[in-house]
Amino acid sequence: LNLLGPGYKGTSTDWNEQMEGLGKEHNKAFMSPGFEKRIVDVIDKYGFDGIHFDYEYPINNFAWFNFNNFLVSLRAWLGEKRTLGVAISDWNLNLSTAAVAAVDTIEFMLYDMYDEEGKHSTAETAKMLSKKIVDANIPLEKVNFGLPFYARPSDRDAFWYDYAGYHSELDENGWYRDENIGKDFWFNTPDVIEDKTDYAINEGFGGVMIWHYTCDLPSTNEKSLLRAIGTAVDNNY
Repeated sequence: LNLLGPGYKGTSTDWNEQMEGLGKEHNKAFMSPGFEKRIVDVIDKYGFDGIHFDYEYPINNFAWFNFNNFLVSLRAWLGEKRTLGVAISDWNLNLSTAAVAAVDTIEFMLYDMYDEEGKHSTAETAKMLSKKIVDANIPLEKVNFGLPFYARPSDRDAFWYDYAGYHSELDENGWYRDENIGKDFWFNTPDVIEDKTDYAINEGFGGVMIWHYTCDLPSTNEKSLLRAIGTAVDNNY
């Protein structure tokens, strides 16, 4: 079960203020008496294997303190048979040692970052940033290497274009130019996805994760990104 948590209740358009407000709402939830039991009750009622938190941006140490403590407490309630997972960003990596031990999977979101040319989540950039996991002493077998099936514009504006909708309009270097809004988008093409997956396998990551699969073509299509993941797996096993 993927639990998204409470949304921002303020009116500010400033990202930092939004994240501060989001953190406060999450803190309330994590410190709420009986929250862990209610989660376990829902998991058991509907037969889920476990719980996953898409709480991507604890913005300060206090938010991380509450999140880490909650994960450790929830682990005790879940027991060993139910799974616990989290999603984290490369720039915001403050899981405590106890929290790392408590979780089963960590979805490492290696996207929404750019190189000097404005390319979104290149293989080189993702590989470099993935080393932060090693530096943080997090067991790689718990970590899934994040792959984007979408593109962001080179100016980092708030646009998300799915691969399936634009794959046939990309140039030979993976770029798409949207003349209507005057923005350039660089996509992770099958060769990039295969390269990243191959890297994740050979470096010892537990697996890969994608955001999100409905951005892809059918896997029977030779240009499918899921198909590229499968190719890398077949080549390594």
